[in-house]
Amino acid sequence: MKTKKICLSALFLITAVMLSAEESKPLSMSLSTDLQYSPKNEYIAGGDHYSPITGAFGSAAGRVVFNLNYKIPTPLGENFLLSGANVTLNTNVELTPVTILPAVKATFSPLPFLEFQAGAAAGSGWNIGGIQGIATYQYGDMAYETKDPFNRLYIKAWAQGLFQFDTGAIWSGDWTHVLIQYTYQSYFLKLSGTSDKKPWVWQASGNNFNGWHEYQCLILAYQLPSVVRRIGCMLETERLYSDKNISSKYLAYNPEFNNIKISPLVQFQFGEKDTLNVCITFANRRSFEESHTSADEEPLLTYAGNEWYFNRVALSYTHNF
Repeated sequence: MKTKKICLSALFLITAVMLSAEESKPLSMSLSTDLQYSPKNEYIAGGDHYSPITGAFGSAAGRVVFNLNYKIPTPLGENFLLSGANVTLNTNVELTPVTILPAVKATFSPLPFLEFQAGAAAGSGWNIGGIQGIATYQYGDMAYETKDPFNRLYIKAWAQGLFQFDTGAIWSGDWTHVLIQYTYQSYFLKLSGTSDKKPWVWQASGNNFNGWHEYQCLILAYQLPSVVRRIGCMLETERLYSDKNISSKYLAYNPEFNNIKISPLVQFQFGEKDTLNVCITFANRRSFEESHTSADEEPLLTYAGNEWYFNRVALSYTHNF
């Protein structure tokens, strides 16, 4: 199974931006440590099916992210819905065993239940013990070739909108907080020096293509007045908008495949500065008409349907300074 980047950003949004949140300081910093474990699942040929766990260990991954935020009040009026409008400027650095990724973003919150964000990130990677930070696909070898550190840049730019609602804004009380959050993000991915026509690897996860992608996330959670702060479920979907620029060699692979993840989640809160997020994820991936044993073979195979499997157990610990 491919080692994948841990992405609990959507859950962090529930932690950081809520209708019932207290007023924060203009300047804030946080440090997050993420760990992920994935069991082994065999690839099974054919149409829609489920792939059971076949081994205790498939892969593990981790990252550390340092965040620096500066919040600027921008009230749009005296009404309680408009008086809290603000702009938050953020810079962060993400470090994994095989990559480094600095990023900047700006978030505008005109209303307590609405956010707009734009950002960009650029980083590079290296190879450790066969784990590839950045690599490009070699058609003849049916394998990925590792690139030298900083020989290529991973580039991502995005814009997104977020809607959120807390029933505690209607019914006051410690036990009345049902949280709903929906995020839609459009983002552009590119590996510099790589043709739009062929796939590449980032953070040991292959079969990526240059171009515009779509990401959606829906979270439904319940907030408790205890150390177990929130419990809920997260639904994520992600896909490439169009395969029109991709080489015909890879079209049978179905580059526009819609990746789906379903994650029950729990959040623990320890005092005012520390939170622990725990989630388990079930996901789909492409299944193919042909049998195979490695994800490196997939770009040249023929798509047949969805293969559902147990994807991961992920932990994320955040400390706010």
